[in-house]
Amino acid sequence: MESQKPSDTAEIVDVLVIGAGPSGAVVTHTAAAAGLSVICLEQGDWVNPSDFPANFPEWELLIQHNWAHDPNVRGLPSDYPVDVEDSDMWPVMFNGVGGSSIYYGAEWPRLLPSDFRVKTLDGVADDWPISYNDLKPYHDEVDEFIGVAGVGGDTAYPEGLDYPLPPHPMGKAGIKAAQAANKLGWHWWPGTNAIASQKYKTLEQCGRWGVCEWGCPQGAKASFDLIYMPQALKAGAQVRTGARVRKILTESGGVATGAEYIARDGNVVFQPARAVVLCANGVGTPRLLLLSASDQHPDGLANSSGLVGRNLMLHPNCTALGYYDEDLESWRGPAGQLIHSMQFYETDKSRGFVRGAKMHALPTPGPLNAVEAHRELDFDELWGGGPRRGALGAQRHLVGGQHRRPPRGTQPRHPVDQTCRPRRAPCPENRIPDQRQHPQTAEIHGGADGRGPRGSGRRPRHHSRALDRSAGSFAGHRPHGSRPRNIGRGFLRKDPRRRQPLHRRRQHLRHFWLGQPHLHYQRLGVAGGQESRRTGLCPKGTVMTTSSDRRLSVPPRHTKPPRPLTDREHDILLRIADTLIPAAGPNPKASDAEQFLPYLELAFAARADVFDAVVKAVNDLADVGDDELRGALKQMWANDKFTFDPLSSIIAGAYFMTPQVKELIGYPGQHRDPAGLEDAANELETGILDPVLERGPIYISAAGE
Repeated sequence: MESQKPSDTAEIVDVLVIGAGPSGAVVTHTAAAAGLSVICLEQGDWVNPSDFPANFPEWELLIQHNWAHDPNVRGLPSDYPVDVEDSDMWPVMFNGVGGSSIYYGAEWPRLLPSDFRVKTLDGVADDWPISYNDLKPYHDEVDEFIGVAGVGGDTAYPEGLDYPLPPHPMGKAGIKAAQAANKLGWHWWPGTNAIASQKYKTLEQCGRWGVCEWGCPQGAKASFDLIYMPQALKAGAQVRTGARVRKILTESGGVATGAEYIARDGNVVFQPARAVVLCANGVGTPRLLLLSASDQHPDGLANSSGLVGRNLMLHPNCTALGYYDEDLESWRGPAGQLIHSMQFYETDKSRGFVRGAKMHALPTPGPLNAVEAHRELDFDELWGGGPRRGALGAQRHLVGGQHRRPPRGTQPRHPVDQTCRPRRAPCPENRIPDQRQHPQTAEIHGGADGRGPRGSGRRPRHHSRALDRSAGSFAGHRPHGSRPRNIGRGFLRKDPRRRQPLHRRRQHLRHFWLGQPHLHYQRLGVAGGQESRRTGLCPKGTVMTTSSDRRLSVPPRHTKPPRPLTDREHDILLRIADTLIPAAGPNPKASDAEQFLPYLELAFAARADVFDAVVKAVNDLADVGDDELRGALKQMWANDKFTFDPLSSIIAGAYFMTPQVKELIGYPGQHRDPAGLEDAANELETGILDPVLERGPIYISAAGE
């Protein structure tokens, strides 16, 4: 998808949307469908499903840097650094069409009625000015539009809605978690996901790759580049990629008149509009409001309260790993949630605090990911036998939550306190070309409407036609999806169009396709196709320049390291690899694994960002004898984790990529494995959900009942 370059005298449009993420895509489609002229400006690119890391054998190494969730680690031309020096958390962000929905897990829960009345019910925060029922028709509309897959009747939610697609199978891991919940007498429900369980509109059927949080190679996850923006384009909207907005302009009365952006060629362009809608997420929107300061608005737009850029609220996740003797096929998706539980969601004052938490079970694919999850173990516990145990566990464990990675960065500043202290590393400062840093960007980003968490009581000024529709920092999931009325064996829909059991129904809605199939990308990889476009730009000094071999939002993939490794370096690396991964049982030591050296080269190519530091450390160990090598590596582990961690990841990643080892540990690799049409129905027909249905509703109404 190429950018559309504006003419020298740009025509005024009805609506100018800034940001092509979830909120921007919805606004763009809604306005275009209403007959308005719409342009959406996006600083990133379109991304093809074939670009995502799971298409490649070294995917577990690619997600550590090139496709990392943290923009400070990723450092792509479309990114800008975020200073998380004083924060124990960092936001999951992606800059491109689809925004952070590229990385979200597509779990699709909805806020409960009590969430809107926390002041009345629990005496904390404030009540929302709207209710669950006020939002319900809009939730229903979005669910139908994107094709949410789920099972109706969740006893944690009020009655009254259904999902357009049947559920995904829970699989062995989900059934194991459900059986445990039944034994404990806890609420649980089959997972609700914004992932197509059947082919739906512009979405393919889920291939159960299990890598939803690093981009869906199947094109089945409802990221908003796949499900909203194509329909917006068909309705007449324009999307200009590579357009880095640097300022919102206003007239003397404070009304927004358009936006100034840096185009791909480095030129500054002004696009006039009758209305400007900011959809740049919870970090980018307040950042842009502050960058739009002028003599008339010295503190930035909509900032009469002084609270723009403060009070950002993130959605923290905690993870627990459970290992089982039986094979739970934890490489198989969706991930996504297999099941969820609201047992501890509502307030129970006997616990000593108000409110609660949602839990869910999902797979964590990949043997290297299992190793990375145990980095806090002692050296001797993890290395010298540990990696194989972790690899076996990767096929058998359940995870609830989201993985963590140490934050780094510069601007904007993002302090959020928790318990752990983050590590920090410098980030290049030339990612934001020709944009001055506003003093107030060094604050928590959020409250873009100029209000604190409880509201300032004042309506922000100078915001007449500049609307904020940001989705916030779009992390693992968003509050969407809820309970249709009937469920289980023998229950029938009241809808006369469907008379089969709800869990065995098949999606009958009209499949909607664009005039040009896959208008926004050329399908590759799993579905075949032509070579994708490789146009984009990279930072060069302080201007954006076009490069034929790089794209804004897609890192280049290399299959060779920055330079060939010497024979001497190969020998040292093999000694190090055998020390970290010795032979154990049927599993060979690293150097004996078939094709280990070619995969080691591929692993170094995937982590080219640390190539020089790691190779230097390897050469420093050249004169260390075999008897002392383990002690030297342990000392590196203790004193220089920034070198040891990537070195050990490269070695373990290469080991687990070899076909011999994958076969020995029972890991088939991430691949397309769509579910059968009856799989989910067969699971429910066992009666596994009956105990939950018998206990009845557990939610607290807005009246506190």
